[in-house]
Amino acid sequence: MDADMWLFLQELCKKIVFKNLLVLKLHLDFEIDAHEAAKEVFPNIEIDACRFHLGQSWWHKINSEKELRLAYTKISIWENRENNIQNAFGELISICPDLNIGCLFSDYILNTYVENGCLFPPEIWAQEPSENPR
Repeated sequence: MDADMWLFLQELCKKIVFKNLLVLKLHLDFEIDAHEAAKEVFPNIEIDACRFHLGQSWWHKINSEKELRLAYTKISIWENRENNIQNAFGELISICPDLNIGCLFSDYILNTYVENGCLFPPEIWAQEPSENPR
């Protein structure tokens, strides 16, 4: 997804409904290019991301690193819908058999999702749970 798509949609709105397209809030997954494209065209946009895709990103990271994949092969925490993200993260760290491997994962989480200047800061994914249907 790039800015050209958003620019095309803006032009389409002008031609069809004679109004400017102004997106104030957008729900995206964790693809940095999609975030950057939306911000390029709509500088004041508020971007939200969902916890499902957050969990998918974390699971992808575990599967992309051999050490993490081997350390977590015996757990099925991601399939248990009763656990939330916070509990899942805590359980993953608590059962990790090697502190260095645990740090590999926790450093990724901190650097990508928590610390100042990270790619996906908490304000886009750490909202109050919604009662609205998905």
